[in-house]
Amino acid sequence: MSEITELSDYDAVVAGSAIHDQEWLAEATSFMSRFASALRALPVWLFSVGMPAALPKRLQGWAMMEEDQMATKMSAFVTPRGHRLFSGVVRKEHLSSSGRVRFRLMGGRYGDFRDWQEIDTWASALAEELHRALGQPTAP
Repeated sequence: MSEITELSDYDAVVAGSAIHDQEWLAEATSFMSRFASALRALPVWLFSVGMPAALPKRLQGWAMMEEDQMATKMSAFVTPRGHRLFSGVVRKEHLSSSGRVRFRLMGGRYGDFRDWQEIDTWASALAEELHRALGQPTAP
């Protein structure tokens, strides 16, 4: 994101970030802030990558609330057409030592929790919506 200097060549933006400590990464937040006025003139979709699937079932609903929290935080910069929270990869080295203790006490599991079918379905729906918005034919 840091190498982008302007958005005038883009018809739309799909932007996302991992969530660490209930925040987008600094580089992603900086991008949103730097291009806020340009983003307001474009169709924008957002996604976040968190750890809902790494948590026990009883806590997954709580973790899914990050979807609305991230959308609300990003609304300071843009009004997205949509926001989606996906589960990602959780490795021991991703967390601080105190974070590892809390994660294990909550019953968290390390691993790759990406659901590629869910991601592909979202991306396909987004592409169809974008084609319609730009008045272009959709793929068969």
